[in-house]
Amino acid sequence: MPAPVEEEPTTPDAAPAEQPAAAAAETKPAPAARPHRIHRGQIASNVVLQVVFAALIVAFVNYLGFKHFRRFDYSRDRKYALSARTKNVLASLKEPVKLIVFMSDNALLKSDAVELVREYRNVQPNLVQTETVDPYRDIARATVLARTYKLGKDDNAIIVDAGGRQKLVQQDALADVEGGTDMFGNTTTPTVTAWKGESAVTGALLEVVEGKKNVVYYLRGHAEPELGQRGAIGILQTYIERDNIQLKDFNLANTDTVPTEASALLLAGPKYDLSEREIKALDNYWSTRQGRIFILLNPDGETPRLNQFLAKLGITPDDDRVMAVITLGMTKEGARIVQRAPYVAGEMQGGGPIAERLRGVNVLFPGSTQSLTIDPPRVGPAGIKVESLVQAIEGYWGEMDYRDPDSPAGQQMTPGRDKDKNIVLAATAERGALEDPRVQVNTARLIVVGNARFIDNQSLDQNDADFALGALNWLLNRERSIGISPKEIKTFSVNFTPQQEKNIFIITTLLIPGLFALLGVGVWWWRRA
Repeated sequence: MPAPVEEEPTTPDAAPAEQPAAAAAETKPAPAARPHRIHRGQIASNVVLQVVFAALIVAFVNYLGFKHFRRFDYSRDRKYALSARTKNVLASLKEPVKLIVFMSDNALLKSDAVELVREYRNVQPNLVQTETVDPYRDIARATVLARTYKLGKDDNAIIVDAGGRQKLVQQDALADVEGGTDMFGNTTTPTVTAWKGESAVTGALLEVVEGKKNVVYYLRGHAEPELGQRGAIGILQTYIERDNIQLKDFNLANTDTVPTEASALLLAGPKYDLSEREIKALDNYWSTRQGRIFILLNPDGETPRLNQFLAKLGITPDDDRVMAVITLGMTKEGARIVQRAPYVAGEMQGGGPIAERLRGVNVLFPGSTQSLTIDPPRVGPAGIKVESLVQAIEGYWGEMDYRDPDSPAGQQMTPGRDKDKNIVLAATAERGALEDPRVQVNTARLIVVGNARFIDNQSLDQNDADFALGALNWLLNRERSIGISPKEIKTFSVNFTPQQEKNIFIITTLLIPGLFALLGVGVWWWRRA
């Protein structure tokens, strides 16, 4: 019996000594595919197309920027952003205007003046030309300007020139400056406290374009506020004079007619009534000379003849007081504690140029305000168009029992007796106007406001000033000057005590950097751990 043959055990990890030739052939890597060959002509054409497309994109962006560019002022006070009123004036220009900054390099306001006139040119590039001249560097050009405009080397001003008519806006008119040289001869660093360059330049622009000042006669003799810088309406007078309008005292009791140089009449808050002679002169001025009249009523005055004159023109002053109540709190018993609102808030109405260009501007009338009733059908046959200009916002009513403020009836609106809707605070009347507003004709114009206290120095704010100026410019046929006027930008400063300065130094120099240093060390230690 043959002996059994012992076989060597095989392990799974053992690999065969040789592999068949077929298996070796199957595992042989395939030859690499040939890369696609790109011709030089294709490369060149791709580069050319990329360059052409990039050039087209750049050209298109530049075209859009040239034709539809926009400028934005992101400064805190929007110092160089021109107001709507200035833009309206620039849009109405019919002849070229030169704005020349004649200032030395060391002038305090030169950079501000250059930026300001540049904004004027950007708004109206076709008609506004700008130039900057340093009298110490551009000697030849400065000599020509000094001879033409009677300037000296030490003058720092903006020259406004239109058709040979010129106006100099000195540096002092551009801003309020504190510092310099005091009364003892000590030199201090000058600081600009208020910037009013736009209003000064726009006022000069109006003056040279119009050629002469408009004269508005301010009627006196009925306990009206006095004119002058120290008068009760001195602030408004300053705004008016900057707008190329001169206010001039006038008393109708001394004459039967209004002087021919009067562009308009202003009657502000008469406490006493006009005489028969004055009413006759007023009526004659309106009827025969296409007069322009601006009347601010005094609700606490006694003016029956003036009220009757206005009623004939379709605007009747009402014997009421416009009011609203505000809630101050609640009593322990749950009753409301109310108080009359100290002012009346009105909003623009109608489609005239005043309302259109001052849309969204609310006018605040402090103190006593009476409402007006307009009657268009009554005066329509006479060719007089009457419209509401300002109406009280919701929540106000015309109180008839205002004479007894302690009575319950005087504290709330009484249906059927008090006026509860369409409360007119200001109204306009125009005689001889055409239906098409694009056709300009000489018309008689009147504006009546049921409150005169809003023009007082203590009450006047920017909205009130814009409304008063807009109304006056509409009377004078200067619709281009109606708009939100430039604001006087006040310099904001914070004064710190020595201890506060020390605390700020410690916090900014030691604590904050130290905190970030500790944070960095902590992050480094955490990553090592």
